[in-house]
Amino acid sequence: DHFARGEEAFLRGDWVEAEEGFQAALRADPGYEWSLYFLAAVHLRTGRLNLAEGYLSSVVARRPNFFAGYLLRGLVRGTGGDVEAAEADFDRALARGADRFLTAVDRGVVLLEAGNVVPADLRLLEVANLRIEEAALTGESEPVEKELAVIDDERAPLGDRRNLAFSGTQVTY
Repeated sequence: DHFARGEEAFLRGDWVEAEEGFQAALRADPGYEWSLYFLAAVHLRTGRLNLAEGYLSSVVARRPNFFAGYLLRGLVRGTGGDVEAAEADFDRALARGADRFLTAVDRGVVLLEAGNVVPADLRLLEVANLRIEEAALTGESEPVEKELAVIDDERAPLGDRRNLAFSGTQVTY
């Protein structure tokens, strides 16, 4: 099964093989939204934001009530600097029931402590010995040490964006 091969590679962080598996799954079943969704996640992980946004736009066009598609597309758009479009996608996700699974943060300040789940994508303002488990998002096997350094490369992969905390990840210390 091509999708299973892509999923296994995705979980290992092998982005090339994951992309090949999901592309093959799409060739076999062009309408399978999960292949599109995971292809978008691969492209987000590898810094190809335009491709990620395109796949996610296709997902939400096919399944307009799929709030996870809006959430991930909002992350892609926010990462690319289009905050207004990102907020619109987050609003769409909330309108479709994401609030049952998420905590919304409206441009406030969030204190992160060991054991917390990061409630939203955040730019870090202060850091003291902060490590966050990002394996599900970035494929990193160890918690990532966070810092305030400015990331100049707009196409830097998520794992290299050490000045950000991502929604759904867990603070280890």
